[in-house]
Formats: sequence, structure tokens, C-alpha cells
Amino acid sequence: MDLHSLTGQERVYDATLMGVLQSCGKLQTFLDEMFSFLARRTDFYVIMTHERAKMGFPPGVAQEMVMQAFKKYEVLSRKREAEIMREEETKRAEAMTQSSLPKSAGVTCATAVTKGTEGAVPSPSCETSCRNPEDKKERKTPSNLASDAYNGAQLENYTWSQTLTDVDIRILVDPSITAKDVKVDIKNDRLTVIVLKPERKVVVDGQLLNRIKVEDSLWNLDKGSGVLQINLEKTKEMMWKSVMVGDTEIDLSKVDNTKNISDFDEEAQAAIQRVTYDHHQKMIGKPTSGQQKTYDILQKAWNAPGSPFQGTPFDPTKVDVSGD
Repeated sequence: MDLHSLTGQERVYDATLMGVLQSCGKLQTFLDEMFSFLARRTDFYVIMTHERAKMGFPPGVAQEMVMQAFKKYEVLSRKREAEIMREEETKRAEAMTQSSLPKSAGVTCATAVTKGTEGAVPSPSCETSCRNPEDKKERKTPSNLASDAYNGAQLENYTWSQTLTDVDIRILVDPSITAKDVKVDIKNDRLTVIVLKPERKVVVDGQLLNRIKVEDSLWNLDKGSGVLQINLEKTKEMMWKSVMVGDTEIDLSKVDNTKNISDFDEEAQAAIQRVTYDHHQKMIGKPTSGQQKTYDILQKAWNAPGSPFQGTPFDPTKVDVSGD
């Protein structure tokens, strides 16, 4: 299982990293070299001494970055493993089905026809057996869409997943259709999806469980993919029990409602980092970011004209700054 099979695209540094891995010989050695590089050539392991420090990270942030990356590709790996298992099960089922069918001696697709009033037409059984096998391999099926139901569900007409901020809907369509063969109408409280080919079908038409931001919502259909994808941006950060009113609801007690620190705006991220840093400082008996600011001001004023401490060594313990 390579990185391309997990992400669907080649990564820029694959060749370079593969060379390093081959040189290391073992994954453990490779990882050791990666973290050694971070320690020697970056500020990855540097702990911020105060809030305005230009190098390093607040306590625990570097570890969190590593865990976020690990969990991201762990999820992708589990999905890929599940897809491979489903593909193998499908192949076994098809092989068993084919082996149980009666064999027609000497009959080929060129000769297997039934005569009708308008002349010879292909036999249905022949048409089924002579389809391009690549069509089955490339197109997603309802069973392997189940891995796309993270925090959501697989329903009859679509599969959906969600985070605190958005909802992702995937609908199986004929791989031959293009965007012009689909009508998607997204309103702040309603969603309508109509597929026009090979025959007109209303896939979704109803009221959304909660309101969305229409201007930030979109849909996409890559030609030949066989999957119509719709992304709805939530107006409120909350988990939905379903996408549409009246649809089967999920158990919200079983969903993952954690939020990555990178999903917050810069101001919120700074606040989280400050709280994390202050907590760590308190745990080891050192000043918090607020106290450190006070110390910095105090140190500048220590020998200022008129200061009662002028001419004495700086000693912050003589001033109570614990009110922070």
C-alpha cells in the first residue's frame, strides 16, 4: 500500500524520501533520522519561554502536531484496507456466481442473439457478460462508499459524513454523465438533486435539518468518477443527526466531535496556545505569560530614577505579581 493509493495523488517528495528510506534500511532508523533532523536543524523541540518568543512551540503543541499527522494517515490507511477487503469480497462473489452459471457450448457474443420482429438483438445474458470489466473496477459501489460515512451514515440514495463545520454528501451516478446532466439546487434550508441521465431521477429533495451558508457551499462532479460530491457549510458548529428532515438519524453520542486546533482562527489558536503554555508554566512552578510580561516591565523600571529598588540586584520576589 503506497502513498498514492491512500491520497489519490503523487507527493512531491516521494522520490527523495524513498531514497532516504532505502538508505536507512529500516523504518525505525528512517523515523529516527527524521526526528534527529527536526531536533538539529529546526526549532521543533524548542519550548517557548514566553508568549512573544519567535522560536519554538508552547508545551505539548509539537507532540500534538505529530499525533495529528499520524491519525490523519491512520484513518486513510484503514479506509484503504476496508476498500481492498470489499474489492476482494466482490471478486470472490462474482467468481462464485460465474462458476454457478450454466455454460453455453460454442456460443459467443457475436452469435448469441435472439430474433425479434425488428431483427436480431443482443441476448441480455450476453450483454451482461461482455461488459468492460474495467467499468466494475473503477466505479464506486454502495458497499465501498460506506468508508465515506465518517460521523454520518450510508442511506439508500446517498452517503454523508460531517465535521463540526460542514457536511459532505456523496451520490453514486452513472460514470458517463457530466455536470450538465445534473441539477443541484442548494438553498440555506433546502437541497434538491436531480440526475437527468440515463433517466430523470430525483435523488434528494427536501428540507435540511439545519440552515447552511449557501455562499460557502458547493458541489462537484469529476467526469468519469461516478460520484457526485456536495459540500454544505454549516452556519453553527454542531453535529447533525441527519442531513434531511425525516431521514434516518444517527446516534450523536457515538460521533467524533473533537476539533483540530488548526480549524480555529488565528486569534483562537493564539489563546489556546497561551492557555496551554500558562498551564505548563504553573505545573513546573514558573511564571505564566501574563506574569512574565509583568516581570519584563518590572525589570525595566527596577533601576529607573525614583525607584525604591534603584541600585539593587533585580529580585522579582520582592514584588507580588501573583494576581495574574
